[in-house]
Amino acid sequence: MAAFAGTAFKATTTLTAETSNNTSAADTFAAQSNGNAGAGNVSKLPLRNLLYSGSSARMYTNFLPWFGFGDHMVVGYTSNTSAQVHKQVVDMISRGLDGAIIDWFGQGTFNTHFVYYDQSSQILMHEAELYPGFNFAIMDDAGSLKACAALAGCDLTQTLINDLTYAYNTYENSPAYLRYNNQPVVFFFGHEAYTLDWTRVRASVPGNPLFIFRNPGGFCYAQSNGGFSWVAPETVSATNSMALGYLDYYDKTAISLIPAYSLESSYKGFNDTLAAWTANRVIGQQCGATWLQTMAENGKYYSSLRQMIGVQIVTWNDYEEGTEIESGIDNCVSISASVTGTVASWSITGQLNTIDHYRVFISQDGENLMWLADAPAGATSMDLAQFTLNSGSYTVFVQAVGRPSITNKMSAGVPVTLSNLPPVAALSITPASGIAPVTVVASAAGSSDPDGTIAGTVINFGDGSAGISASSASHVYSAAGTYIVTATVTDNLGATSTTSATVVVTAPNQPPIAALSLSSTVAYGPATITASTAASSDPDGAIAGASINFGDGSSAAGPTASHTYSTAGVYTVTATVTDNAGASSSASSTITVKSPEVIVSSPSDGITTTLPVQVVAGGCSGYMITAMQIYVDGALSYSVNASTLNTTVLLAGGAHTLIIKGWDSSGHSFMQSLTVNMVANKPPLAVVSTSAASLLVGGSITASTSGSSDPDGTITGISIDFGDGTIANAASASHQYKTAGIYSVKATVTDNLGASTTASTSVTVRPQFVTISSPTAGFVSSTVEIKGVSRSGYPIAATQVYIDGSLRYKTSSASVDTFQSISSGSHVIVVQGWDTSGATFKSQVTVTR
Repeated sequence: MAAFAGTAFKATTTLTAETSNNTSAADTFAAQSNGNAGAGNVSKLPLRNLLYSGSSARMYTNFLPWFGFGDHMVVGYTSNTSAQVHKQVVDMISRGLDGAIIDWFGQGTFNTHFVYYDQSSQILMHEAELYPGFNFAIMDDAGSLKACAALAGCDLTQTLINDLTYAYNTYENSPAYLRYNNQPVVFFFGHEAYTLDWTRVRASVPGNPLFIFRNPGGFCYAQSNGGFSWVAPETVSATNSMALGYLDYYDKTAISLIPAYSLESSYKGFNDTLAAWTANRVIGQQCGATWLQTMAENGKYYSSLRQMIGVQIVTWNDYEEGTEIESGIDNCVSISASVTGTVASWSITGQLNTIDHYRVFISQDGENLMWLADAPAGATSMDLAQFTLNSGSYTVFVQAVGRPSITNKMSAGVPVTLSNLPPVAALSITPASGIAPVTVVASAAGSSDPDGTIAGTVINFGDGSAGISASSASHVYSAAGTYIVTATVTDNLGATSTTSATVVVTAPNQPPIAALSLSSTVAYGPATITASTAASSDPDGAIAGASINFGDGSSAAGPTASHTYSTAGVYTVTATVTDNAGASSSASSTITVKSPEVIVSSPSDGITTTLPVQVVAGGCSGYMITAMQIYVDGALSYSVNASTLNTTVLLAGGAHTLIIKGWDSSGHSFMQSLTVNMVANKPPLAVVSTSAASLLVGGSITASTSGSSDPDGTITGISIDFGDGTIANAASASHQYKTAGIYSVKATVTDNLGASTTASTSVTVRPQFVTISSPTAGFVSSTVEIKGVSRSGYPIAATQVYIDGSLRYKTSSASVDTFQSISSGSHVIVVQGWDTSGATFKSQVTVTR
């Protein structure tokens, strides 16, 4: 990962931090002649990186708790201090270790120093409990039995049992204690030197721990549950300088005994020349090569398909036998750096394969460092211009980062001066011209910086739109015009450069306006329809072509075309017109083609009526209608050679099916069926009344049928027969009778369905007459009052008085009242009336004087 372009110097670490002691070794510890490196800066890359690919093995290291008590080499710290053990556990975890196996000397029954060792072990236990996933285990060292073995009568087996029981109670119940298949794991170192009753040990020690013994033979010990590999300096030879033969033999044995528990081992070397118990045994470190090779050795026998359980690094801190990795592993590498222009270069001496990668730093004061980038192990230079540093003077440092737990080496600082040249702007436009709307891509990707990098680019398209911060951008010009596109590039140190290009945009072609007209939008099939695009137009050119799609798979060239639809349906007719510039547009309209049919206007389907049925219908077809027919209940009732019919059909009461059928000139028929419910007609009720029941000849009466009615219809006809041959066709009529008699006045009413009823009443017509109220028959005086009235239906023209046949008095009035003298004797007095009809009528009385 590199620093961000355009960032100023910012310290991320210091030279002291990158070169000083970053281990748990004492800061005062100096390099020793047995190959132990002095406290320094070591690679904290995960130790697992040195194993075969895909390894799931657990990684442990052997831990010695015995320093600072006067019985071992002075290394600068005391093992039973919490602060020191904390540093050691943190350091182990930082290198990717999964735990520590403590070289334990029992509870200290025979040696007070062993008590201190046990204190250190307990402190490590408590530290491990603070870091989930970090385990520890006890490796019981046979040195704990040495004092008992020198005492007569001392029970070695019981001493071991006591120590292991103490270990169970003190350590093995810790959540951080190493377990395998849920059993605590206990390792044994050097017990082959003593005769022990392992059956008794097994039976007496609580917790059912796994017993794991050293070397390939450890798999075969009594009560053994497995073995662990160590280091075998005694096997070193001219052809086996790293004692790899021991590791190979152990690995082969372990593989043959799978699934027995096994821990393989690796080491940096071995040298006990400084140990109090020296035997001058040496496995050379070979500048880290032994370390890398013993780590890789396990890969001969194990892989991701056959995983090993774990590996134990020999050791974390055995300074006396020269196996410790606490202070790191010296790879004998030195690194030097140089600068040419802005390119920093470096070279190393020593083992190249011990280097994992390089780290490049710069400084402004020689102490505070800014990390720039990492480079792979094979790299030898890096161009500093890419990091966009402000111009000025710097010091470059290059660190060779070792492979896991190998020492890191820092070069001496090398001065470098960085200056800035402006960038060179380049701009390409694609296309440089076009018809609006046109999308133009502008690219400044070809821009460069002679002494750095392009840190930013702004492209402005010259039409008032906001500039775009990108090395390439696209833009749509919607309006015609000439536009100046500019690209401004800024380098990593802020210098800028601008270039431009021209874009010419012409006005776009406007599409035509399609118009479509149809000769009909609804027709009966077969229907021939004419479609026209003649009304189409183009706002900036001319219509160059037209096509008409009739929506049934048929199409034709425009501007006008006709098409016959044979099948009923709804069709969308689409007209597409194209202008002289190739633009097109469409318009569409819908035409409905109907099947031939009969349309019945009257009656409505399901009607219930008492009237004669008026049938009004018409036939519709693409062919000429030749006939229309009415079928009543399946029987032909009416036929006409026309396209319409309008007739009345008389039906009996009840439900009837009417079928109105049409025929066209193609010989096809089509029909409409409906139901009519006829109800039987009820006759009307006739009522007649007269203005008088009797009258005199010449008088008039008025006859009326106003009380007549029809229960289920209406009165449509009335006639009044006055009985003397006179008939009036009216609801009310007056009549004059000229002849006396008794007459029957009859009224006949007819309803809307032709039913009729008659009602009658009698009228008496009496003849004209005269009444004489004075004198009455009998004796009278010589002067007689004659009083009488003429009565007629006609007007009275005159009333006369006769005495004994001689006219004595006459009046034009209907009544008479006169005094006449009469002689003695019997006399006949007659009163006679005349009416305007010329009729005379009289009455007489006989009197005596």
